[in-house]
Amino acid sequence: MSFIQQDMDYFRDKPDKRQIPRVKLATIVSMDSSKWDLELSKPKIAPELEMLLDKYQDDCLEDNPFFEKPFLAAAFGRMNTRETILLTVWETIDNQRLLRMYFPVVKERVGVPGKKTWRCWSHDYAPLGVPIVSKRDAEEVLDRFLQLISQVVYPGISTLVFQDVPLDGLFAVKLRDVINDSRLPYRQISTSDRAVLQRNLIDPSSDILEVNAKMRRNYRRQLRRLGETGELVLERVDEYQDIILRFEEFLLLEASGWKKRQGTSMLTTKQTAAFARQAVTELAKSGQSAVYSIRLEDKTIASLIMLKSGGAYFPWKIAIDQNYSHYSPGALLIFRISQALGAESEFFRADSLAAASSQLVNPIWKQRMELGSLVLPIGTEADSSIEQVSRAIERKAKLRTSVKKNLKQIFG
Repeated sequence: MSFIQQDMDYFRDKPDKRQIPRVKLATIVSMDSSKWDLELSKPKIAPELEMLLDKYQDDCLEDNPFFEKPFLAAAFGRMNTRETILLTVWETIDNQRLLRMYFPVVKERVGVPGKKTWRCWSHDYAPLGVPIVSKRDAEEVLDRFLQLISQVVYPGISTLVFQDVPLDGLFAVKLRDVINDSRLPYRQISTSDRAVLQRNLIDPSSDILEVNAKMRRNYRRQLRRLGETGELVLERVDEYQDIILRFEEFLLLEASGWKKRQGTSMLTTKQTAAFARQAVTELAKSGQSAVYSIRLEDKTIASLIMLKSGGAYFPWKIAIDQNYSHYSPGALLIFRISQALGAESEFFRADSLAAASSQLVNPIWKQRMELGSLVLPIGTEADSSIEQVSRAIERKAKLRTSVKKNLKQIFG
C-alpha cells in the first residue's frame, strides 16, 4: 500500500479532533535553500481549519471571499463532503514555515468514460474558483506550485481544474505567464461571461453605471409608484447584530418565493441555512458583509447580501417579495446599490456572481468579464488526460448553454 493510501485510510478510520491530518504530496528545495511543500489536508471541523488558515497572513493576489477563513470554515463545517480536501503550499525559510497558497478541491469524474480529476471547489454558493495566493512574489509562488504538482503521484488523479476563474484576472494572467515561460502543457477553456461593475481608472469621477436615460427614468418612476403605497426606506446595515436580524428576514423572504416551490431556498435544508448564517455573520465581524434592503411600511420586499473582500464587492444572494414583483424591487435594489457603490471612494470593482443569462443584473451592469477553466497536469504524464478532461468541460459548457437557450424559448 502506498504512503498516500495509508494516510487516506487514516482520514477514514482515525479522526482526530485535536490535529489536522495532513499528507505531504511533494517537496522541492530551491537554490536559495528555501524548502517548498505541497500538502493535502482534510479538516474535519471548523476549528481545525481555522488553525491552519491562521498561519496565512499575506495579502492575496486576487480577492475571493469564498476561500477566506470565515466562509471556508463555515463551508467545511456545514457543507463539506467526504471528497473535499484542502491543498496548501508552504515555504520554509530558516525554520519559519509560511503558508503561501491554498484552495479547497473536490475529487470528481468528468467525461465518458469518467476521468478522475481534482477540481478547485466552486459551487452555487461559491461560484468563483480563484485560489488564495500570496501577493508577495506571486510569480515565484505559482512557479513553485507548478513544480510541486508535476511531482505528485496520486492514485487515479492526473489533472487539476481551476473552474469559474476570471480569465483576465491577476491569478489567471500570472499563472499563464509562468506556464508559458516554463513551456508546460495546459488548457484554457472559455465557458461563459459575467456582469461586473468597475470604476473607470482613467476617469475615476465618471459614472460607473452605463444605464441610459430612459432606463433611469423608468427606475425612478417605479420607485415613486412604490413609495405611493406606503413609507419606503432603502436600508443598508453592516453592524453584527443588525446583520443577524436582517439575514433572518432574508432567509424567510427567500423561502416565500419561487425558490421554496423549487426546493432551492436556503431554509429548505437546515445544514445549508446553518452554513449561510455562520458565513455571513462571521464575515460581518470583520466588516466583510452587509445587507441591503428595500423596506415598505417596515416590511422587507427586497433584500441583498453583499460580501466584501479587499477592494472587491460580491452581491451574493438576493430575495424579493413576489407580491410586489410588478414593481421590479430586485432591479430597483440593484440599481440603487450600484449608485451607492459608485459614491464610495474605496470602491473599485464588483463581481455580480450572476449567470450569463441573468435578466436581473445584466441590464444594469453592462461590463463583462470572461470566465473559464484552467486545466493543469498532475504528475509527469498527464498530456492525454488534459485533452480528455478539457473536451469534457467544453461539452458540458455547450450543453448547459443549449439547455438554457431551450428553456428560455419554452418559458420565455
